[in-house]
Amino acid sequence: MIQLLEPHNFHTQRNNKHDPMNTCGNTTLANLLECAEVWHYSVIGQQLEDTIYEVLREPIAQAFCGKFFPGYLDNPETVAKMLAFAGSQMTGRCWISRNIPSVIGIAKMIQQGHAVGVLGRFYKGSLHYIAVTGLDDDNFIIADPFGDFTTDYVSKEGYAIKCSLSTLNKLWTGDILYMES
Repeated sequence: MIQLLEPHNFHTQRNNKHDPMNTCGNTTLANLLECAEVWHYSVIGQQLEDTIYEVLREPIAQAFCGKFFPGYLDNPETVAKMLAFAGSQMTGRCWISRNIPSVIGIAKMIQQGHAVGVLGRFYKGSLHYIAVTGLDDDNFIIADPFGDFTTDYVSKEGYAIKCSLSTLNKLWTGDILYMES
C-alpha cells in the first residue's frame, strides 16, 4: 500500500476562512502540497488553503489567468490553471494541469510518489476537486476536502477514503493537477 498523506496533515475545506463551501480546489492543492512536502509560502497563523485563496487574488495571479478567480468552479479549465499557478508560486516548482485518458495514468503517478488532484462529478453531478493520495491492491486512497463522497457526504471525514479504480474512472473528468518531477 502507498499512502502519501499523513492524517495530521489532512486539510478539510469546512473550516476555511474564505468561502468554505466552494474552496475544494484550494483545499485539494493544500493536501497536494502537504504530500509533496515542498511548499514554503504561508502566512503565519493561517491555514494553508486560506493562504492559497489569497495568493489567487493577488494581481499577478489575476493577470496570469486574465480574470478574477472566483471561489466556485464556474470554469474548470481556469480553476485548474489558477491552482497550477498557485502551486508554482508557493513551491518554486512547476505544477501542471492537464487531461489524461485513464485512471491507469493516475495509478502510475501514485506509484512514482506523486499525489494527484482530480476534478470530477462526485456529488449529484457537481464538479469537485479531490486528491488521490495513495493506492492499495484494489483501490485508490482519496483525500476529499468536503467529506466522504462515497456516503453522499453524510460522513464529514474525508481522509483516506477507499475508491475503486472503476468508480473513480466513472466520476472524474480526466482533468488532473500535479507537481512536475
